[in-house]
Amino acid sequence: MLERRLSGREAPDLHRLKVMLAADMVPAEARAAYRRALELDPAHPDAHLNLGRLLHEAGDATAAAAQYRSALASRPADATAEFNLGVALEDLGQTDDAVAAYARALALDPALADAHYNAARLYEKKGQAARAIRHLRTYKQLTD
Repeated sequence: MLERRLSGREAPDLHRLKVMLAADMVPAEARAAYRRALELDPAHPDAHLNLGRLLHEAGDATAAAAQYRSALASRPADATAEFNLGVALEDLGQTDDAVAAYARALALDPALADAHYNAARLYEKKGQAARAIRHLRTYKQLTD
């Protein structure tokens, strides 16, 4: 039924339709809508970003990371995609790569509080207390 509603639409329209229908869609339908959007426009960064989020929520951090990287290939200055990539890499146990992704996210958006928090946790885990404290201090400033 969802496929019938989506056929013949342009990729950005599919994204808008998915957002409008999000409350009614089960995750599998939402993933299908984003995959259909990517068939129509393989470089659509929002479709990659949102499909990645859905895959990540479903427990597939590897596939999510691939989608976040595809989003970044189309829109390199996307702090949210960098942050999400960091979370996926962290879930995959790739701590150094996750820290690097958080650093890129923060270079794009220094006010991204959650990236400071996650970086602080990872720096603390790596025994780099000064870096951890710096990020935690910034996180607290941003969230107070």
